[in-house]
Amino acid sequence: MKPVITALWIAATGLGFLALVYVFQDRLLYFPQRATVEEVTGPGLRPWPSAQDFRGLAAEPAGAVRGTAIVFHGNAGHAGHRSFYADALTPLGWRVILAEYPGYGPRAGKPGERSLVDDASETVARAHGRYGEPLLLVGESLGAAVAAAAGQRQQGRTAGLLLITPWDRLAQVASHHYPWLPVKWLLRDQYDTATRLAGFDRPVVVAVAGQDSIVPARFGAALHAALRGPKHLLRIDGAGHNDWLDRVDVAWWQQATGFACADRLDRSGPSELTRRAGDCVHRPSPVPPGAARKQERRCRRRPIAIARRREHHCRRRTGLLPLRIGPNQEAVMEATNRQAGASAATVLQSAQVTCMLPVKDMARARRFYEEALGLLPLGAKPDGKFVYRSGGTELALFPKPEGTKAEHTAVSFKVADIAAAIAGLKTRGVVFDDYDLPGFKTVEHVCVLGSERAAWFRDPEGNILCLHEDLG
Repeated sequence: MKPVITALWIAATGLGFLALVYVFQDRLLYFPQRATVEEVTGPGLRPWPSAQDFRGLAAEPAGAVRGTAIVFHGNAGHAGHRSFYADALTPLGWRVILAEYPGYGPRAGKPGERSLVDDASETVARAHGRYGEPLLLVGESLGAAVAAAAGQRQQGRTAGLLLITPWDRLAQVASHHYPWLPVKWLLRDQYDTATRLAGFDRPVVVAVAGQDSIVPARFGAALHAALRGPKHLLRIDGAGHNDWLDRVDVAWWQQATGFACADRLDRSGPSELTRRAGDCVHRPSPVPPGAARKQERRCRRRPIAIARRREHHCRRRTGLLPLRIGPNQEAVMEATNRQAGASAATVLQSAQVTCMLPVKDMARARRFYEEALGLLPLGAKPDGKFVYRSGGTELALFPKPEGTKAEHTAVSFKVADIAAAIAGLKTRGVVFDDYDLPGFKTVEHVCVLGSERAAWFRDPEGNILCLHEDLG
């Protein structure tokens, strides 16, 4: 009889413990800090939309406004603790709204998935009504799940998502930390980001911290793998859940927001990315399987035809000699001296080539090209351009208030060892793109395209740059 009583007591104790976990689980997930509007408002921040109808804090850029970034913070503190987002994004031209949750800071209400998502969706709608497009939704940790849910609801008003240290499903993270609990049965708030974004067709950037012990990077990678629309994965090496900010710089923010915002999406790669000249464009669309197969066959034939037409046009109009034409690479044109002094049709064969890149901030661009890329400066021109030497080619930066509108690779640098070049540039703060899409996948930032290997990155002005190495 005694063993039976003992077993019943253990069972009752266990059930009682599970009941307590179920009832008080919000205290394990939400850690709001209460404060007045005056206490959360810091330098450069103002109550938004007003102190009386407080939904967060806003900061304006000093110059022209590129768009509005709405930031949804993590599960602790309040919006006033996230002023570093305004410090990072306003210099890049973003108006920043640090959204506040119900029950956090000065706001009334109780935290919970439904209340946070409903409120976030309303914040996005109000910001769109006041400022228009583009709206970039940024979320960190719990805020990544909230941003994703709001973006899914307000897809027509959302340009893209930047999700920092996110998870695919909260139940996965909870099971990681409490493997002895049946968390999937106990969780009231699911925050199932992977399911919410299953039909999301706007650009999504997933940024994971390599040494994250709270939301391990594998959960963010799983979210990235589950996405079906345009996507990009950024890994912050050596960073933890709460110190990733110390390991990113201006160039990282420029890249991350550029990839996430539709009007600046890198179109030199796959999906919504227009690949380099020899490759076809893939844009996800609800086409029937049979039509998709026909489209794929046409797409495989299209690069060769494009390259041949370009070769014919180039020979006829300019006299330039193509170095090579391949089915998965663009025709690389190189001027030579072989026919110098011939006819007007061939005079360009001996001409010096200058590549022109538009920039909004000349000082910022010069720091990148001189300090990060190490190009040799030749000096400024009377018309405002600044010129560099790279190999036998000149590269000229010219001021343009609206910046680049290019949707393709602007410059490709030929290197002898692409892995060594990538490693060297990364030590100088250059951030490379990674893709994982059907028919287009990077491994350690490198994608093999026919007879060459290539890797892509951006300058702070949004120009798409590339390294390529011939395979022999």
